[in-house]
Amino acid sequence: MQRNVRSVQKKKNNYKIAAREMQVLMALEQDPLGTYDELAQISGISKSVVFNILRKLERNENESESFFRVVAHPNLLNLGLEVVDVISTINNRNQLLNLIKLGISHPYTIFQAFVYGASNGMLNQFRIPIGSGDKIQSLFSILKKEKQIEDFTFHQFNPKVLYTTTKVSKWDPETNSWEFSWENWFEAEISQNPNTKINLSTVYPINTGKSKKWIKQKDLAILSELTANTRRKNLDIMDSLKKKNKKYEFTPQTFGRHLKRVSDECISNHRVFFHELESDQTNGILIQGYVSPTKIKQLIRRIKNIEIPFTSTFKYNETEIHWFMKLPASKIHTLLPRLLYFVKDMRFYTVDTNSAYVYLLYPETFDEEKRNWRQSEQFMVKNILDEMNTPDFFREQEKQKIYNVFGRKKMYL
Repeated sequence: MQRNVRSVQKKKNNYKIAAREMQVLMALEQDPLGTYDELAQISGISKSVVFNILRKLERNENESESFFRVVAHPNLLNLGLEVVDVISTINNRNQLLNLIKLGISHPYTIFQAFVYGASNGMLNQFRIPIGSGDKIQSLFSILKKEKQIEDFTFHQFNPKVLYTTTKVSKWDPETNSWEFSWENWFEAEISQNPNTKINLSTVYPINTGKSKKWIKQKDLAILSELTANTRRKNLDIMDSLKKKNKKYEFTPQTFGRHLKRVSDECISNHRVFFHELESDQTNGILIQGYVSPTKIKQLIRRIKNIEIPFTSTFKYNETEIHWFMKLPASKIHTLLPRLLYFVKDMRFYTVDTNSAYVYLLYPETFDEEKRNWRQSEQFMVKNILDEMNTPDFFREQEKQKIYNVFGRKKMYL
């Protein structure tokens, strides 16, 4: 299976946010899918000015230049999918190339990036059918046995992932600094509701995958577009789908019906990413470690109740946390000592997000006849190994110009 080979290259820019632009972006934070009328009401600025500001900040379709982006998060429980992480250790260039090949070849890859620190290697994330994690472990075990990698760790999480997003209201463009203190965040009091239960288990509910009963590949194609950029006109999304694959062509009427059902059942939430603030002012880091159930719950309550103005993804299970963040360097050194109170055997990684690879959902992984995701050993392991061993692998990728939107696609993390 061929996949697009573009990497995520983030363009540097020293754009200064004007006061009225800040007001509009703050309104967008509150309502990522708000109409121009709704954003005008929230911001207290006229609709025409809101429209012009957003058009200016969107700039054009060159993703490396757009100031912000609204993306949809798939509802994994309804889709019958889960995300697993694998961190591989490598010690030479050939092993590095092997992992890049794996990311390109595997139909369930969603993210890969170089990591440095606790070990040097690569972080691979996969969005896979629930219960098929053993196939991913089998694949990496074979790579380790064949010395294509040195070692790896496999990580599975509770389905309820916590997200935070950049809060532009906390950014001071005059001083180029963020109004935030980790000391205050850890010391702030939070209300403890004794009736609020937090489940740390990685066991998924019985009623998962209900959308598999009706969904088709063309619905997944729509979902893939929404995870790349949601704030677009229907006609623009339709045109994008048609250009990429004729079989995903819709009429305006049928598209509207499909879009509504996908939005209602297959999307859990939306997030706004402020590309230039994040890429210019922050560094990608990953913190892992073992944490007692009591302290994991303390962190979860704190993340839910006290604002963090930076993009982060907090995953957890009964004994472990994985916290990916994009932080200014000045905020990293004040975070780590505080986390040592919670985390044992803390492992710290720098994540090279500037050259990361990000993949969208690949519609053809769903078998419409069986109403299920493809998850055989052949599909998830053997086919991948065969493709990785293709002679002139990278030359073939370039020769065939594999720029499929459902393969590699730039997104903001």
